[in-house]
Amino acid sequence: MARSASFFTLRRAAVAASVAYIPYSLDKKRTLPEKFVVELDLSSTTLVEKGTSLRERVASSLQGGGQRETLLLRDATAAIRDAAEDPRVAGLVANVSASALSLAQTQELSAAINVFNAKKAPLDLKYARKTGATGPSFAYAAEFQDTKQYLLASTFGAVYQQPGASLRLPGVSMDVPYVAGWLRKWGLRFEAVSAGTYKSGYAPLSDTTPSRAHQNATQSMLASSFAQIVREIARGRGLSEKEVRRLASRGGWLGSAEATKAKLLDGALYVDEFDALVAKECGDVSVRHSLTRYREARSLQRSLDAATDRVRVLSAVLSAEMSAEMGTLAQEGAKSAAAYGQRAAAAASDATRPKVGLITLQGQIIPQAMDSGKGPARAGQISAREARDLLKAAREDPTLKALVLRIDTRGGEANASEAIWREVRLTREAGLPVVVSMGSVAASGGYMIAVAADAIVASPGTLTGSIGVLTGALDVSGFLKQQRVSVMSVHEGTSPLGGARPLSSRQRAELKALAERCYQSFEAKVGAGRGLTKRQVSKAAEGRVWTGEQAISLGLVDALGGLDEATKRACEAAGLGAAYKDGTVDLVEVTWKDVARKSGDWSELANGVMGVVMGAVMGAPADGLAAHHDAQAAMVAAASVLGTAAVRSLGVWGNAAHAAGADAGAVAGAAGMLDVLTTADGSADRPPLLIAELPDGVRLRG
Repeated sequence: MARSASFFTLRRAAVAASVAYIPYSLDKKRTLPEKFVVELDLSSTTLVEKGTSLRERVASSLQGGGQRETLLLRDATAAIRDAAEDPRVAGLVANVSASALSLAQTQELSAAINVFNAKKAPLDLKYARKTGATGPSFAYAAEFQDTKQYLLASTFGAVYQQPGASLRLPGVSMDVPYVAGWLRKWGLRFEAVSAGTYKSGYAPLSDTTPSRAHQNATQSMLASSFAQIVREIARGRGLSEKEVRRLASRGGWLGSAEATKAKLLDGALYVDEFDALVAKECGDVSVRHSLTRYREARSLQRSLDAATDRVRVLSAVLSAEMSAEMGTLAQEGAKSAAAYGQRAAAAASDATRPKVGLITLQGQIIPQAMDSGKGPARAGQISAREARDLLKAAREDPTLKALVLRIDTRGGEANASEAIWREVRLTREAGLPVVVSMGSVAASGGYMIAVAADAIVASPGTLTGSIGVLTGALDVSGFLKQQRVSVMSVHEGTSPLGGARPLSSRQRAELKALAERCYQSFEAKVGAGRGLTKRQVSKAAEGRVWTGEQAISLGLVDALGGLDEATKRACEAAGLGAAYKDGTVDLVEVTWKDVARKSGDWSELANGVMGVVMGAVMGAPADGLAAHHDAQAAMVAAASVLGTAAVRSLGVWGNAAHAAGADAGAVAGAAGMLDVLTTADGSADRPPLLIAELPDGVRLRG
């Protein structure tokens, strides 16, 4: 009997030890020093709108070569805002040598840096700003050769570059090659049909020179972008806008000494000298942690508090019981259990905090005929089916009080755009407020989707509008003739559209009528969604692209700002304005795993769990637990989703998951599920599109 009791005690001790290891392991992952500097290295980190799937990361790893780390833009801005409130953070430093951000993304990141500067103790540098001292933030580059690169740097409290380097502010420009003449040399002719004076996405293929209207509209758009850059650099460096324009228009390269004299730099230092200066200015703090590491630590602390505290309570109780059985008074164990019980109660309260959903649509909107299968769309594509499923999952989720729809697309197929527009309407009609946050570009089909929302927020540098439609057909008959190829064509009924012969006048008229019909439908949606008269819509439409700053005066958007501003407005629409100010609202992403869970497609969930485990083992970055490369914690997450019976073979971790209870496992599982997302594809820099599907596989594009 004594042997049985002893065995029972040892078994409980083993379980207690295994359970206790989980919070110990996680604490190691989230522990940060008392004082440190947060670092964002854009020379090795790419900020993106959407994450990468496990499949894409594995494929990228197999290709070999240097791999750049990716960090979600929203995570970067949120982490910087967290750092502004964190007394342990002594400073913020960034290497902006290889910034590839768009103007809108730069503005969104700069807004977070401005919050950091405002809330931290000011710097006391040799080169004081006319606008006063700023926070302990520092930017460095080997050299400055791009205006947007320097724009980001100017937001920091101090800016340095290498002594022998030069600084150049080239302004903004756009070069569009018109290749119609070259195509005709080969017997190829592209015929463009558009609805909208400025809808000229196909003009480079069909024309030899740009139209005056297109040239003027592009010039106006660039002028707006440049004015924003000048204004923000002037504000950041304490210079007049006139002086910044003079420096940008003079051309050439400024040496480090000349740039410092012009107050564009605070000095010229080598990297080691810069690092020493940052440490000194931050109170002799030399310890640095990357923004990614800091974000992970903060995220882990918040997302796993509930689960970890439940495990700690269990650990303390088991330790106390074990000590009692051995005849030892377990006062410390009881105290520990009580303390962690209080924290667990607080964590349980956090689980009831109001939540706002987030759905990100990025890339080209693809035709529904190309959208086959299930699961998330490919990288750089927006699938009407996937968007429909995500929006449906959001409006059927009782825990979500509002939804932020992040749109970053130049457009695409009209029918698919309209299908997504309809789902946004249904989401609003279901009582869930929807606010659109525009990324680098939200034009054409992307703007059609946006007008279905309650409100639209855009950055000043966002490219939007492009309310128009275009289509076209490539005539290869001349090329076939050159190559002495003849084509036999047999048909019944109306002659189909094809490239073997030029468009007939009747076919051209039919295409024009179809484009106009699609355009009128587009204008009607804009008018109804934005509350604009027909005349106001016509003024803003005609296929013209606007910056966010221009769009607000036309009534196309409601406010200027980034994702944070959109979240604020979504909270206000849901009656959560006070909770937003208190920081007690959670922004949670709606992803394909939510769709799979609702539909009962457990194969998708199983893939997600395997992604967590593989991400932890391989060191592949992902959200939640997998982001911390902790394989053991990933096993707990797997147990919570698949059930402890499915992971009993994992030994003591299965026992730990079972002992921790379903609630603890559910929190860990929710934090650890790998989001199946896609990467940015740079489409923001391409002309906005709207495509309307036609018979015979021909599509209207814009």
